[in-house]
Amino acid sequence: MLYAFLLFVQIVFLYLISKQILKLLLSSKQNSKFRKIRFFVFAVFFLPGTFLHELSHFVMAKLLGVRVEKFNLFPVFAESKIVLGSVSLQKTDFIRRFIVGVAPLFFGIAILSILGFFLTNYRDSLSFWSYAVFVFLIFVISNTMFLSDKDLAGSWKFYIFLLFVVGILYFILRYFDVEIYQFLDQMFQNIYFFVHLLVYPLLINLFCLLIVSFLSKN
Repeated sequence: MLYAFLLFVQIVFLYLISKQILKLLLSSKQNSKFRKIRFFVFAVFFLPGTFLHELSHFVMAKLLGVRVEKFNLFPVFAESKIVLGSVSLQKTDFIRRFIVGVAPLFFGIAILSILGFFLTNYRDSLSFWSYAVFVFLIFVISNTMFLSDKDLAGSWKFYIFLLFVVGILYFILRYFDVEIYQFLDQMFQNIYFFVHLLVYPLLINLFCLLIVSFLSKN
């Protein structure tokens, strides 16, 4: 349970740091022309993360049998914001809609864990440029894996459904005299692996936040 809590705290901190970095990168006092140029550079820089984010929606939708009506990786510019990519889905039930919506978060954590595993176990054998590529991928993926308002549209229905399922599961476990905490410990016993590996994106993002904050004040 402790590692589950630590993983939750890591994800929350990563989300808050990511939002602050993106806010600083996209804030601009320049005119409209230069703002669009900077937005374009921003979109190209984060393209690998955008691709993974939208591909996660696409793959999960296909696995769940939800028809994808539109798949776009090209940035769309508005007056004060940029939409890096989008996936439009056919209308479906709230359970599949929620799972497709949150897919980038789980795909992102999985990819970050793989990258962190390689950095942990093969760091000494990596060249400078290989190491730089790993750091770059960790940075862009950790800043594009979080969910937009559109991703979470209608999620309240799923939360009610999940609460109902958890309640049923609780009574089933109680009926068969299963110790609840022991059951949860068995479920979360390997979470320490993710807690350890997510330290990399946290440290990289903290370092980048300091740099971006410093540059934005000068």
